[in-house]
Amino acid sequence: SEFVKLLSSNERVAYNPGARTLAFHNPYQTITSCSALLAKVQHEGALTGLKVDSELLCAHADMTEWINSLLATRQVRALRCNNNHLRGKRKCAAIGATALGGTTNSAAVCDIYATRKCANCRQNLCGLLLYPLGEEIYEQARMDLDAEVKGLWDSIVLPPLEDIIKQCDPSRSLSRQNALAAAQEKTQLKRRADAKRVS
Repeated sequence: SEFVKLLSSNERVAYNPGARTLAFHNPYQTITSCSALLAKVQHEGALTGLKVDSELLCAHADMTEWINSLLATRQVRALRCNNNHLRGKRKCAAIGATALGGTTNSAAVCDIYATRKCANCRQNLCGLLLYPLGEEIYEQARMDLDAEVKGLWDSIVLPPLEDIIKQCDPSRSLSRQNALAAAQEKTQLKRRADAKRVS
């Protein structure tokens, strides 16, 4: 039938006409070790990267360990897409942790290449794009730039959250504008009254 022809033309589906059965081919079934994962990234991830999705993570029980191992030993380069909106993404346990001196350090989060990550960051791999490494001099320059940009980003001091809310609250800003307009009008009326008294 037409349906069976369409299914059998798909590279991820195998049709056995003798037994009249369909079988699904997992594209990641050949990944059985950390080195096989690295080979897959080097072979298929050069241009678009190998996207870490739920299908890849479920392909083998040790997949999260292998990915974290490749990241920790810097055998691959990773790009994290903005996936803060993903359901099930866990918040880094280091956010808001107290630094030395007892102050909370909002900039302290687990680095994507860290060997020791919190349990949440070890699991937050969905949405990563894995790329093979380039030449050594380019990779070293990239790491230096990453560290410099991260240092600049972490050095930004944000005002307290209450101040941001006050500034962004439209009802407060509208009432503040009305109060300023009323104060200006009152000042102008006072000046006019003073000018009339003088004349």
